[in-house]
Amino acid sequence: MTLFGIQIYHNLNIIDWRAYRRGPPKELNQLGWKSINARSSIHKLMFVFKCLNSLGPDVFYNYFSKSDHIYNTRRNGKDLVIPKVRTESARKSCFFSGAVLYNSLPPSLKEVSSLLIFKTKLKEFFS
Repeated sequence: MTLFGIQIYHNLNIIDWRAYRRGPPKELNQLGWKSINARSSIHKLMFVFKCLNSLGPDVFYNYFSKSDHIYNTRRNGKDLVIPKVRTESARKSCFFSGAVLYNSLPPSLKEVSSLLIFKTKLKEFFS
């Protein structure tokens, strides 16, 4: 399936774009397109990575903080502190959901220091 063929499908309203949220149809999988939820997660995680490594605007440098405690555990210093939220809208914010997504990543992804390498490994992780 080519991009031109998908455009024809779109024009004929054959692809139900509401269903695309659940996952791309097999035609879009052939092109390597990801679901909207996967794309949203990738963008949130890129934002978190930039905040943690001081690659974004100055206002976001201390937006996320890594957990640090006196006990020697496997995740000490690698996971982020999950902020306490009271409302459902706060749970959907990047501040909360970004920290939860980052904590769900494997340790090999969290140890990457280059933005380009992080981005490519992140896309492999979500494929």
